[in-house]
Amino acid sequence: MSLWFPVGTVLTAYALFAAALVCAAAVGARRRGRSPVRWGSTVAAAMALFLFWDWPLVWLSHHHRCANESGLKVFVTPAQWRESAGTGSAQQAAGAAEHWGARRFALLYRNHLTSGDEGELFLKVWRWTDELVDTHTGELLARRINFSAGNGYRHSDPPLKFWLQVRDCEGAPEDARRLAALLREFREAMKRP
Repeated sequence: MSLWFPVGTVLTAYALFAAALVCAAAVGARRRGRSPVRWGSTVAAAMALFLFWDWPLVWLSHHHRCANESGLKVFVTPAQWRESAGTGSAQQAAGAAEHWGARRFALLYRNHLTSGDEGELFLKVWRWTDELVDTHTGELLARRINFSAGNGYRHSDPPLKFWLQVRDCEGAPEDARRLAALLREFREAMKRP
């Protein structure tokens, strides 16, 4: 069963409860000779803040991390890698395959792609890392970093606060295409004599 029905039911019940509180505050203020608009809008703002308090924080954190940390970085080009034949003087991989949630894919017998998440960074902001590593030397060839917000897992049922869902950073699809092209180049560099 999809999670949309329970989420919709809870949000509808919350909206009806909030509307009843706003009306009660406005009526109570009118009886006491106070401004019903001021009291009603204060209760409405409080009910909205109770539900949406984390939205600005998540949005700012996601935007900041995307602007400063995301993207594709190539440390060794396929041509450099082929010339060095794995002597490896570049930086070593940070061991992403040991992180929780990491998955490792063998591309050829000389390199592998490690893909995984580092867990929840701040509230509901997640870092996703793809690393291309030379298996023999441990040399880090390329790294792609992306961030998502919300429940952290793509292609799953929506969380209760579905408005926090942000799938990717701006430019992430282009980085994914560049990484796929880079993987093809490394495969071709490996096949050449």
